[in-house]
Amino acid sequence: MQNEMLECSREVDMGSWKEMPLEYGRYQLFVRVPPECELIGMKPIPVVADPAAAYREALLHPQGCPTLGEIIRAKDKPPEQLTAAIAVSDITRPVPY
Repeated sequence: MQNEMLECSREVDMGSWKEMPLEYGRYQLFVRVPPECELIGMKPIPVVADPAAAYREALLHPQGCPTLGEIIRAKDKPPEQLTAAIAVSDITRPVPY
């Protein structure tokens, strides 16, 4: 397979290709790509000044859904029979928005 890839790459004119950075763990690799390729990524977001306050605010006033308390009351079960999980999107595990 590797020989086939090398053979194919010799047949391609890569003179107009450009180098693009690729994050690889703690490092950055540069790869050559065709000119029509675009670098896409996440938009920069501001740092939250007080994460604990932002977390409390999100739990008390969620966007587009009932509060956790309202969801629990709607289940009409004793609290000891219920469990909850909170998913947080981070750079390593994208979560649908």
